Amino acid sequence: MRLYVPALFVAAACLAVGPFARAGDGPEKPPAPVDPNDEEAALKRFFDSYSHAAKPIHRADAVLMLKGLKSDKALAKLGGLMGDSLPEVRRNAVDVMAQADDPRGTLVNYLIGALADRDAEVVSRAVKALGGAKVKAKAVQALYQRLRFVAADPEQAQLADKVCESLNQLTGANIAKGNARENLKAWQEWLEKNKENLEKADAAYLEGLDKAKADAEKNAKAAAKPK
Repeated sequence: MRLYVPALFVAAACLAVGPFARAGDGPEKPPAPVDPNDEEAALKRFFDSYSHAAKPIHRADAVLMLKGLKSDKALAKLGGLMGDSLPEVRRNAVDVMAQADDPRGTLVNYLIGALADRDAEVVSRAVKALGGAKVKAKAVQALYQRLRFVAADPEQAQLADKVCESLNQLTGANIAKGNARENLKAWQEWLEKNKENLEKADAAYLEGLDKAKADAEKNAKAAAKPK
């Protein structure tokens, strides 16, 4: 006797598995959405999803729950994920860092550390993410050191180009020579002339943030006083 399964039943079953399923993983519910305005609750839900993932690969999905979080605690948790053994976790962590609201450059050190990651895709994403750093001097220096490391290796030519793109994005220098070695020499000369000014610009930028914060707190206190 043949059994015929209605097409609607098959479609419903496929939809129930959802976009987070992977071949051989079995059904896995996507992480519950988080509210970035309630960071404590969001961090708890992330930790529950990350630490109780049915399979290691599902930890990578949980990382995406940290998008939009801004507290120092959340940013530190994000940076700590760079120690995860799974490349997919570290890749997603770098992607979330790249999108994070990080005016003080809290994540720059984590991204600099990612430049030495054993996974080439993590390195490539970290190079791109550093191009958007708001605190620039350390990012520029780290990218320059990475360029020194890869410039002589023809197999790393694509990464060298990406490093130069991020350096240009950070500095506005628009250096584009014929090959990686020529670019390296040009960036060395640029840094010799501009490193001090870059550091001064960072200091002035951070001082401006501190002043804006102090002014906002002062205004809030004044507004709270009874009239």
